[in-house]
Amino acid sequence: MADFEVTLQDGRPWVVADVPEDTPESELIRIAEEQATQPFEMSKPPAGFTNEGIPAPGTLEGVARSGAQGNLFGFQDELTGNLAAGIMAATGQIPENSSFGDVRDRAIDIERRKLSAFREANPVAATVSEIGGAIPTAIAAAPARLSGSLGVQMLKSGGVGAGQGTVFGIGSGEGEGRLSSALAPGAVGGVIGTIVPGIGPVARPIINRFTGSGQAARQAGMSTRAFDQLSDIAQADAGRGAQNIAAGGPTAMLADAGPALSGTADMLARRPGASAGIVQDAIEGRVSDVAGRVTGTMDDVLGQPQGLRASARDIAARTAPARAEAYEIAYSQAVDYASDAGQQVRNVLARVPDRIREQAVRQANEMAQLEGVPMPAITGTDDALSVMQLDFLKRSLNEVAEENVNNFGQKTGLGRLVEDVAKDLRDATVIAVPGYREALQLGGDNIITRNALELGSDLLKAGTKREAVNEFIERASVNGELPADVLDAFRVGIRSQIDETLANVRAVMSDPNLEAREARKLLTDLSSRASRDKVTAVLGADEAGRLFDQVDEAMKAFNLRAATSMRSPTAPRGSIEDRLTQPSLLDEALQFRPSALRETAATALTGGQGAQNLRVDARLAEMASALTGPRGQEAQQLLRLLQQGQTDAARAQAITNRIQQLILAGSGIQAPATIGARR
Repeated sequence: MADFEVTLQDGRPWVVADVPEDTPESELIRIAEEQATQPFEMSKPPAGFTNEGIPAPGTLEGVARSGAQGNLFGFQDELTGNLAAGIMAATGQIPENSSFGDVRDRAIDIERRKLSAFREANPVAATVSEIGGAIPTAIAAAPARLSGSLGVQMLKSGGVGAGQGTVFGIGSGEGEGRLSSALAPGAVGGVIGTIVPGIGPVARPIINRFTGSGQAARQAGMSTRAFDQLSDIAQADAGRGAQNIAAGGPTAMLADAGPALSGTADMLARRPGASAGIVQDAIEGRVSDVAGRVTGTMDDVLGQPQGLRASARDIAARTAPARAEAYEIAYSQAVDYASDAGQQVRNVLARVPDRIREQAVRQANEMAQLEGVPMPAITGTDDALSVMQLDFLKRSLNEVAEENVNNFGQKTGLGRLVEDVAKDLRDATVIAVPGYREALQLGGDNIITRNALELGSDLLKAGTKREAVNEFIERASVNGELPADVLDAFRVGIRSQIDETLANVRAVMSDPNLEAREARKLLTDLSSRASRDKVTAVLGADEAGRLFDQVDEAMKAFNLRAATSMRSPTAPRGSIEDRLTQPSLLDEALQFRPSALRETAATALTGGQGAQNLRVDARLAEMASALTGPRGQEAQQLLRLLQQGQTDAARAQAITNRIQQLILAGSGIQAPATIGARR
């Protein structure tokens, strides 16, 4: 027995199988023509051929055809047949005795026979490729997001699955049997589509635990739900969160990261329950701690606190013995008026107008007499004064300058010029008699010391300009250095102002009748760039840096304290608490049922409202501990975990979404591949 290929009268090739080897060609043609007129089920093609007598599709071709069939919801054979007939019509290849419909039906039949042949030869590959082809279309056809309660989502998704399954069944069926072919796929798609939305709430916590934020939550020592909520809030502060915590120093909290997290701390501080006590105790304890640290640093840098008047007397008394000895040595030295330095002293004296010189000489003699200093009286014409006389004349010129002020207490133009002459006389005398410089560096000019004390107490105020501070320092300095008593006076004044500011801040924060912006205004004035520059000009970069490092830490603590005590009750409490207290999966699943049944079932299965409140309180307490417990670097590490957790949660959500999409896609392709397949 053998197989022979012959040509039919219409030009088609045909294979006649299982006939004797000596069968005449005319007989072979007769058999072929007879077989071609019979239904394909009555003839069995040889291996590798379809009933049409053409080669059966290979594996790659069969996979491509099956994939296209799934991708086009079972309409690939119809689309291909119509396309082939259209091409034949356009190129004039339709036989004269045939119509377009005949050619189209024949082409569709050939495509269906090829699909059937591949399914019989490779059932697994055909099914898998058809399912795989349907997935992109099913996903694209499904809605990107189902809104509403879980019950509403299940109803919507069921409708989508039923619709996709029905379309595939219609596409896979033939003729009058299309509608009946769509029933089973539509039913399966509807059932699976209804189940899909419920998979997310069930699968997400499991997936999240192993591939999502669950790992980061365990590292943070928190439950996944509380961690996820805090992670979501922390994203709003992600920009400068780490820098803000670092600026708060070793006592900084997670709540210092930004307004979103500090607003959460405010919500927790106001809500009844354990969370309020956790937040309030931690923040109050921190304020007390940093206030003590600021006090210690100010003691080291600025000295012990004391009243301004008492400070002026103490400064003078503290330096009196050393100062008296230094001045005695300086007074014993003579000015060499024959030298260039001595001539410069004469030149400065010559700049003093007669009227002002008379006043200054008179006051200098009176000051020496009142102090009991045995100084020879200065005359109006004497230009070869001793060091003692030059020193008292310089001090007297400063007094004259202080007397020439306007209605606002500021020196007039004349007063500033007299002050310049006093400074120049001092500097010229220092050059002529080096020992005088050592005496000046210990102090002794009560006017400059008093002015330094007053300027120091106003140094951090916005009205005290940097230019005025720098100018005063330049006038008061001797060879570029402030005298010891002047520097001490500055320190006392600065210390007094910082103490007063911090006391006012704490008073504002503890008074519910005062607004938070008052506290913030005080804090801003204290730590502004202008304040830092002025203090640095007085104390130097090292001591000012030590002081403001501690002030910055205190500012963070005070700012958070002000935020949680003075913030408007419209902080993001509602949205945060709503998300933390949202119903469980069971509660949501019952939302499409009558309210009475839902409430009854939910109460019975979840332990009632009291049990739910306890669970919410526990989660809020976790958040409170996380916001205020870890300090410094530990708070920064927690912020990194929260940011990582957001990424991990998104990854887990993406996996969950993909599972839902694949299952939803399966509702429209798996049933047709089995139930709807044609034999």
